[in-house]
Amino acid sequence: MDSTAHRARCIVRDTFTTPGSPFSALELHTAPAVWLLHPPAVAAAYGRRYADLYPGAWEETGIPATAFASADSWRTWATSDQPGC
Repeated sequence: MDSTAHRARCIVRDTFTTPGSPFSALELHTAPAVWLLHPPAVAAAYGRRYADLYPGAWEETGIPATAFASADSWRTWATSDQPGC
């Protein structure tokens, strides 16, 4: 998944230090959990475990716990056109 999808869903809040430059750096400001940026299978597995330990916590961030049912469901939710915040 590209960073545009992550930004659209408010998974990350970030800025590029020098927009348009081939040597721009991404400056990460916030993320509910950095491992959400890992490959979908990892993010989904961690998300399921987190939901088991902290029921309702994902919903408080605007991410439905069902988004972590599988790698495909995470990818689908994270890259959908609907804004997440």
